[in-house]
Amino acid sequence: MVVVLTACLGVLAASAEAARKLGDRPLAAGSRGTDVRTLQRGLTALRFPARPTDGVYGRRTRAAVRRWERARRLRVDGRVSRTQGRRVRRELLTERKRDAERNPGASPGGSAAVGPGASATAVAQAQRALVALRFDPGSQDGVYGEGTAAAIRGYQGVFFQAQSGVLSAAEATLLDQRVASVPAGAHSFPIAGSWRFGSASGRFGDDRGSHRHGGQDMAAAAGTPLVAVTSGVVSVRAYQASGAGNYVVLQGDDGADYVYMHMQRPAAVAPGTRVAAGQALGNVGTTGRSTGPHLHFEMWTQHWFDGGAAFDPLPALLAWR
Repeated sequence: MVVVLTACLGVLAASAEAARKLGDRPLAAGSRGTDVRTLQRGLTALRFPARPTDGVYGRRTRAAVRRWERARRLRVDGRVSRTQGRRVRRELLTERKRDAERNPGASPGGSAAVGPGASATAVAQAQRALVALRFDPGSQDGVYGEGTAAAIRGYQGVFFQAQSGVLSAAEATLLDQRVASVPAGAHSFPIAGSWRFGSASGRFGDDRGSHRHGGQDMAAAAGTPLVAVTSGVVSVRAYQASGAGNYVVLQGDDGADYVYMHMQRPAAVAPGTRVAAGQALGNVGTTGRSTGPHLHFEMWTQHWFDGGAAFDPLPALLAWR
C-alpha cells in the first residue's frame, strides 16, 4: 500500500495534540487526541460505552457523553467542559479503586488475571469477552474450569500467543480492549462463503520491511462473494497495480471505514452508493500485489487516509464470523 503523505502529516498533527490530559481543554464533536481516547475509555469503563476508542470525538462519543450527563443530572449537551473532564477522571479513579478491592489480583487500571484461583468476577468478565469473540467457554458462571481454559487456548491460538489456557492480568486487559474495539451493532462477515485466516504474516501490524501490514488477510476461493459488513456509503472504488489491485472503501454508519482489497473485478457499486449490511460488493480475487486469492481487509477510524487511522480488524472479524 502506497503511503500517503497527507495521512502522515495528519498523524503528526494528532501527535502534537496528544500531550493533553482529560480536563485540560473542553471537548466536543470534532475534537481529537489522547484526551478524547481517555474520555472514551473512561466512559466505557463507567458503563457508558463510547466505541470505538479511537481518539476521535464522533457521534457515538457524543451519545455516550449525553448518557453520562443525563445519569449525573447535568446539562445534557454532549460536550465535555474542563470540569466535566476532570470529573470523569475522578469517577474512573474511584471505580478502579473499587475494582482493586473486589479483585486484588488485577493490574493497576486493568483487568484481573484469569486462571486457577481467580475471582469469580474476573472469570465471568473474561467469559463474557470470550463469548463476544465467539470462543465458547460453556457458561458465564464465573467458575474457571476446562471449558474456560479451552476457550482461552482457542483465543490465544488465533492471536499467536502461547496457548496456556491462563490469562495474565495484562492479557486479560488486552482481551477486554479487543472486545471494546468491535463496533457496536449487528454486522455481516465480509466473505459470504468458505474462508480461513492466514498465517502470522497475514496479521495486522506484521513487519513487511518497508511497511507494516495494515489489515487482516483471509484466504478464500477466487470468485467467493464479498458483502458489506454494515450499512454505509461507498467512498472509493479504484485499482492499484502495485498493491491493492481492485479495491473499494465503505464508510460505515457505525463510525468505521472498511477497505476490501485484491477483488477479482472492480466493485459492483460506485462511489456515492448507499449499501445495506450483507449487500454484494464484489468477489475475492488476486489482483494487484497478491500471491493468491484472498481478501485483504482493513478497518479505519473515519476516514481512510483522511484523518483516520487503521486498527486491528481481527477482533471484529472474530465477533462477526
